[in-house]
Amino acid sequence: MGGAKGGMKGLQHLIRDIRNCKGREGEQKRVNKEMANIRKQFTENKNLTGYKKKKYVCKIIYLYMLGYDVDFGHVEAINLLSSNKFSEKQVGYLFIGVLLNEEHQLVPLVVQSISHDLAARSEFAQCLALTAIANIGGKQMAEAQLAPSVTKLLLANTSPSMVKKKAAVCLLQLYRKYPDFITSDVWADRLIKLLSSRDPGVVGSLMSLLLGIVEKDPSGYEPCVEKVIELLSKVPSPSPSFAEDLSNPGGGRMRQIVLEKEYPRDYVYYNIPNPWLQVKLLRFLRYFPATLKRDLGRKLHDVLNNIMLYDGVLPHLVLPLLLSCGCSPAFYLLTSSAEKVVAKSSLSNNHKNALNAVLFEAIDLILHYHTDSELVKQAAQLLGRFISPKESANIRYLGLEAMGKLALSMSEETGGIIKRHLETVLSSLKDPDISIRRRALDLCFGMCDQSNSQRIVGELLNYLLHADFDIQEELALKIAVLAEKFAASNRTWYVDTVLRLISLGGSNVPDDVWYRVVQIVTNHEDIQEYAVMNAFKVGLALKHPSCGESTIKVAGYLLGEFGHLIDDKPSSSAREQFEALHQRFATSSVATRALLLSTYAKFLNLYPEELGAQITQILKQQAAYIDAEIQQRAFEYHGLHLLRDPELMQTVLDVMPAFAETDDAEDDGRHATDDDDEPEVTAGHRPVGGGGGAPDWLLDGNDAAGVPPRDPLGGLVSAFAGAAISPAPVSPYPAGGAFMPPGSSGAAVQPGGGSPFHPHPASPQHQQSPPSPLAGPSSPLQSTEPLSSGIPTLSPLIPTESEAPQLVPKKSKPTGAELMEFFKLLCINAEGVLYEDGNIQIGLKTEFQRGMGRLVLYYGNTTNAPITQFTTIISPVNYLSIQIQEIASVIRPMAQEQQLINVACLHEFADALPIQVSYLANGKSENLSLRLPIVLTKFVEPVLLDATGFFGLWKKLAGPPYEHQSVFKAGATIDMPGITHVLSSGLHVGVLSAIDPNVNNLVAAGSLFTTTKQVLILLRIETNPSAGMIRLTIRSESGQVTAAIKNLVSAQLVG
Repeated sequence: MGGAKGGMKGLQHLIRDIRNCKGREGEQKRVNKEMANIRKQFTENKNLTGYKKKKYVCKIIYLYMLGYDVDFGHVEAINLLSSNKFSEKQVGYLFIGVLLNEEHQLVPLVVQSISHDLAARSEFAQCLALTAIANIGGKQMAEAQLAPSVTKLLLANTSPSMVKKKAAVCLLQLYRKYPDFITSDVWADRLIKLLSSRDPGVVGSLMSLLLGIVEKDPSGYEPCVEKVIELLSKVPSPSPSFAEDLSNPGGGRMRQIVLEKEYPRDYVYYNIPNPWLQVKLLRFLRYFPATLKRDLGRKLHDVLNNIMLYDGVLPHLVLPLLLSCGCSPAFYLLTSSAEKVVAKSSLSNNHKNALNAVLFEAIDLILHYHTDSELVKQAAQLLGRFISPKESANIRYLGLEAMGKLALSMSEETGGIIKRHLETVLSSLKDPDISIRRRALDLCFGMCDQSNSQRIVGELLNYLLHADFDIQEELALKIAVLAEKFAASNRTWYVDTVLRLISLGGSNVPDDVWYRVVQIVTNHEDIQEYAVMNAFKVGLALKHPSCGESTIKVAGYLLGEFGHLIDDKPSSSAREQFEALHQRFATSSVATRALLLSTYAKFLNLYPEELGAQITQILKQQAAYIDAEIQQRAFEYHGLHLLRDPELMQTVLDVMPAFAETDDAEDDGRHATDDDDEPEVTAGHRPVGGGGGAPDWLLDGNDAAGVPPRDPLGGLVSAFAGAAISPAPVSPYPAGGAFMPPGSSGAAVQPGGGSPFHPHPASPQHQQSPPSPLAGPSSPLQSTEPLSSGIPTLSPLIPTESEAPQLVPKKSKPTGAELMEFFKLLCINAEGVLYEDGNIQIGLKTEFQRGMGRLVLYYGNTTNAPITQFTTIISPVNYLSIQIQEIASVIRPMAQEQQLINVACLHEFADALPIQVSYLANGKSENLSLRLPIVLTKFVEPVLLDATGFFGLWKKLAGPPYEHQSVFKAGATIDMPGITHVLSSGLHVGVLSAIDPNVNNLVAAGSLFTTTKQVLILLRIETNPSAGMIRLTIRSESGQVTAAIKNLVSAQLVG
């Protein structure tokens, strides 16, 4: 524009002058001079031509882009929008696109001009207006009849393709900010019709819009699936003269096959027909479950098979050209000269990148459906080629990531294919790119099984010595989980592995790891002597300055408990054991000193003659230590010794008994590899994976069913099974002298058994408590007897009038803001006021458990006259099963009527339940449209995860549609205890401690219960108290659940 010959030379001179300035001061002087001149022209010269206005506005845009504040010229720029000259109109739109935003006070002034251009006959004016709407957006434009105008342009048969493409993208931008104006009941059929367009560009833009919509809420758009599969299946058919076409790529027949059959020349990218559209179509299908009609399933299978068929007979460069031509590899095999021709061709990296984009999207779709073992096998074989060191770093990264997902849900057949590439994966741990090393680490974790566990764990231990600092903690956790998972077959290997891990990992190894070592060694006498000897060898290495606290703790505990088993061995006498530990006593932390004092007390009981004097002196010294814990332990141990009662000391300081185990995973064959011998299912033994039912990680001891529960995360739970789980880390030796099992306040999890997380300790809402005012003698929420479906039955419930909320009259009608505040409070509280005015007050009490709930509505007449013709209407919805009690049509003066509602959640949903209340009061008819606070979080229960389980699942649920993130300003001062209370008591998710070290952050987990399934929900809140900002990230197994939970949580935190 400014560079055109003879055009706007003044702008060119300004740019040249600024570039030639010697310094900042010179530039500022030149800018001030130019701004003063432009301001003067705008204020004094009332007869400026359109050309001069355009020139001056361009200068303002340029100066603004350099970073200078501009506080004038807006009106002149807006005036250019009404110009009949395209160049002037273009500059006006450029100005508002750069300088205005949706909150700017001048936005209402441009709406009329934009609306006029949208209705113009010129497609160029329409495109400029659509671009401006997309750039600025905002509620004003969405509500100022612009959205209907944009919709009209998109739907009109007379609109040019260029306008339709821009209209679709414009609607997408508006939908992202204000999604209410697009609803599935209206738009699903419209989009299906629009997707029939013959212009691939229009279809691509429409798919962008459709992806944006289903990313937030896919419900209602299931009919589009058939159309999308139909578009994917439009692949050009092979030609009988394929060999001739390959030998002559510029020939007419090749052009017919590739360029003119289904796709115009402009949409073929390096011999790949419209890869962007293919990627969008494949990605769209991932938002929907694999419940397709047989003919649709066959079509999709053919499409995926055509993409994935990458047989080893075909050379590396044949498949890309075959797929781009729409020919099957089988047809290639019939053409003897094809391989020679294609082998000579040199396909560019751009071609490979386009093809790989389609391939990886197809692989993700196959892993999402996971219904066709043959396709999964082909995906595994293809991914093996992608992780080869010969490939580029980007391809290897994507290949390792996709194979990691596949490994977590692999069958025996695909597992064999993946394990062939173990050497390649291990070599990737040494790659210079840390992102590749991370993905290789995840893949090693996923592909580890009984047959290769020792090899993989050994390699990971060696890698720990050289690993980057920022992945050492994750690496240490993965090693500990794998070692425990496969400890049943070789416990001595487990002891060696974990002791070496503790020694090498130092502070990167959490206390949970050594807790589990102690538990396993204590419970298995056959390895106690072996373990304590190895612990003593570790103790001899305590002189090394890099020795970590965990090394000292595990050595101290095991030597205190089982040191007597090796005191007769050479170089491991009691004194040598004591000296190996005591050399690090002075430099250890308070917690470690406390543990060592308990170990010394054990030594004092066993070897009073040999170590009595030295240990007694230590106890006397530590009895005056400044820390109360150390002081108390030393004083009590010394006092116990002074009693001179050997029987009492033996009783108090005897060897600890075996720890209580939830599942004997090491002996019961949980990790049996023979699929034909299905293990017996008992109340204490629930294999991961298998048939339907509740997920293993949501079952408590009373929920065991007759069939193994299905893992809803596609293997994620089983992959992380056996993670070290304990209560909050505490010293195993409490004040008082007696030994306690590490983590004895909670049941231990067996190596390789169970899941990495348990149901969260019940909040007051879920605990057994005195009968609620809502619960009668046979309340299902107090009952422990489930139906076969696992959902308690609903029974009649009529609360007494004395239990109803005390309603206070209010004279005026509530405002919309007050109604919203009532609703928000009831979303996080069990009772409260839903509505009140001068005639009626509506109160509410609720009680929920798992997928069931009950509500009692109290309708109070606050007038001195009866309320007549009283009715309530709750329309049926497809996401709730509702039982409604009838209510009297007359409410006496200053009296109440009650209405009981029982609900069951059928599946995930986003909207609250609407209710219509109508009545006649004082001769005037009233109609109220309210929302009952039956929101998704009411059916959520907390879940407890340890760090390994949380972050493992967090990573696997990343990206759309499983992840939603928003950043917003808090409504008031950020109060972390208040946020914690809202999450745990109000929204019913379990707030997890000791997961995120930042005190300004929170992580939480919960499970949504419906009558058919459970959905895991993970949540992370990061706050910046100084700026008052909050970043909320939600991840779940369902895109609809993620969007709904994000909206509910953010609504509470905004204030």
